[in-house]
Amino acid sequence: MRTIIFITTLLLMTGHMAMAAEIKNYTLHISKINQEAANLHITCSFSLDFQNEDSISMNLGGGQEFSIENLKVDGDTLEYEYNREAKNIVIRKKAKRSVHVTINYNYTNLSAFFIYGEGDTELWETSFGEHFYPYIPNKYMNVAINVETPDSLSFLCSYPLKSSHTTNYSSKLKHILSQSITLAFMRNNAYQQTAAYLPDKVSVYQIKDMQCGKKRYEELLQLTKASIVFLAKSMAKTIFPMHEM
Repeated sequence: MRTIIFITTLLLMTGHMAMAAEIKNYTLHISKINQEAANLHITCSFSLDFQNEDSISMNLGGGQEFSIENLKVDGDTLEYEYNREAKNIVIRKKAKRSVHVTINYNYTNLSAFFIYGEGDTELWETSFGEHFYPYIPNKYMNVAINVETPDSLSFLCSYPLKSSHTTNYSSKLKHILSQSITLAFMRNNAYQQTAAYLPDKVSVYQIKDMQCGKKRYEELLQLTKASIVFLAKSMAKTIFPMHEM
């Protein structure tokens, strides 16, 4: 009888510990339309299930004083506090355990991106204490992402996005590390674009008047192919450790 009580108690405790706050139905819309260099307009929405928590903290913001402008948070029965110095937004439960949240803002932190050489590429990533979209760090999430660009820019993402036309990219990303979305916006008039097959199609961007020779180009393609094979094998061993590719 004591064994049964012990097992039942253990299961109840485990179930209680598992009742962690959850973020679901995350959508992320990023626009470079009518945005100055180093600026993004971001709209995101998600459902929060607080479970047994009273609040949820998400990374958001950067080191500069005006990294986030025109912040607007909409949602039923919730309160929020944007902490500029702590670089986070804390959403607190008022009544309901589950709420839907929509956040709109302009991200203007100049140190959130890098300028790549003479190509004037904007590289946006969540590193060095910069967080241009809200997320709980080191968690896996599903997110529907959409990116809009003007005709003057080409776009790359750390995850494959489908393009309905040359200025709109979207996809539903599943089980990605929350802080792993990286973006690159490149001026079309600064780059020469070519395509190669490894065997899948890849796009190659080189700064105009600074392109490498044919021999170096082929060498870089082989290095890229070897990297893809290596990473595929590494991921297979991590996800399916009992199987070899």
